[in-house]
Amino acid sequence: VLMDSVYCCTEVIRAAVARGFTVIGWVKKNRRLSDGRRAWDVPEETIAYLQGLEVPVVVVHRGRGKGRRTVICTDLSLSRQQILRHLRGRWGIEVMFRMLKEQFGLGDCRCRGEQSLSRWVELVLLAYVLAGLTRWGKQLLGEKPRWGEVRQKWGWSLIQTVTEVKEWFATLGRLLLWGFQTLSPVSIPKLAQEALLTP
Repeated sequence: VLMDSVYCCTEVIRAAVARGFTVIGWVKKNRRLSDGRRAWDVPEETIAYLQGLEVPVVVVHRGRGKGRRTVICTDLSLSRQQILRHLRGRWGIEVMFRMLKEQFGLGDCRCRGEQSLSRWVELVLLAYVLAGLTRWGKQLLGEKPRWGEVRQKWGWSLIQTVTEVKEWFATLGRLLLWGFQTLSPVSIPKLAQEALLTP
């Protein structure tokens, strides 16, 4: 589990480790170890306990001076190079979130209910995966499509599908109405007939 310093807190680390995940994450400069020292101050590859956490972590640093940042990892067998290599993969997550917000409307949901919000996120992620697979397939064919082009093409194809399904249901409704009129002695109100028979 790759985290930035906001999510690299005791509760999240404990929950991830309890489920069998390795945690690699940035920590803030003022994050304390159980012995009172700051994680930022300890030497490279020190094994210690974060304050309030009963899970041992290895502490590594990246950069120098004021630009130095501190990373912790719950897998004590990983070397500094392996930890930093895994952490580099986190940048792809940032790119994905930016894409989801700018191109796929992740932040545009106007619903307030928890279930509605959850469904919105699921639909946005589904759209992202479908567009990503389409883009990847086009790249295998030697094309270089942009995300916007793939997303727009998917959008138009879905609109056409919805239109076809709507017309299919309208036809089915007309057939059912016709069958009901011819086989049933009960008359249907004229307003309902007009609503169903109008294309």
